[in-house]
Amino acid sequence: MKTLVLAFTLTLAASAAWSQPMPAPRAGQSGNQAATVSPATQDFVSKVAVSDMFEIESSKMAQQKTRNSSIADFAKMMVSDHGKTSRQLMSLTGGLKGVEVPKAMDAEHKQKLDQLKKAAANQFDAQYKAAQIEGHEKAVALFESYSQSGDAAEIKKFAQDTLPKLREHLQHAQQLQTDPASTVGSGAGRPKQEPQRR
Repeated sequence: MKTLVLAFTLTLAASAAWSQPMPAPRAGQSGNQAATVSPATQDFVSKVAVSDMFEIESSKMAQQKTRNSSIADFAKMMVSDHGKTSRQLMSLTGGLKGVEVPKAMDAEHKQKLDQLKKAAANQFDAQYKAAQIEGHEKAVALFESYSQSGDAAEIKKFAQDTLPKLREHLQHAQQLQTDPASTVGSGAGRPKQEPQRR
């Protein structure tokens, strides 16, 4: 009798185990269901999206307001490069369940953009440069962290692939000349030609 009871109990336990649902795959893993993101991945996605929006909008503003050729060239590059990373991020997060990509900047970046809008003509370039350095320092740190410990494989690869370009942006921003004499179309920055000797 005890043997029959034990066998019946084991059968019930096995049935219960097989009836349990399989755990959902983590972000970056394969499975029948869409991968879900961790809080760390959601935080990364949100910060990257907001940062890209600020870089693009502030750089469009710089193209309109600056009279400095180096600032104008840098701003043009920012609009192009950060537009590209924005599109890549949207494509990568499309298959991630639960991820939310911000549609607008947060209060902090809106305030910074507003300060740039209000900047006097002779102060804009310096403020834009400072904002670019600060923004890219934070971006480099963010991408370095996620490229090492991120749990969504495709987004981690995106961080690794994008990091060298962000470091290049930071270095370029640090080297920007904000001298108002370097005006667009002035030929500033070009080497002076030696007078021809007769």
